[in-house]
Amino acid sequence: MPPWKVKKAQAQSRGWSIDGLQQAIGVAAELNADVKGAAASADYALERAVRRIVTIRAETGRGGRAAYPGR
Repeated sequence: MPPWKVKKAQAQSRGWSIDGLQQAIGVAAELNADVKGAAASADYALERAVRRIVTIRAETGRGGRAAYPGR
């Protein structure tokens, strides 16, 4: 990975707790199965996953908006 991508990933990851990151990865794994046919609607599965990840970040994250400089 180029150094600029590493710095960007580090900055974005600072706002996540270990527990929150574990939960979000679990949601991403479920989404992977859902879009490959496990769910009736891939579009709904994606929407649901995004909402769940946003909720996880809000409930378990560290530092609020500071994790996203410039926003």
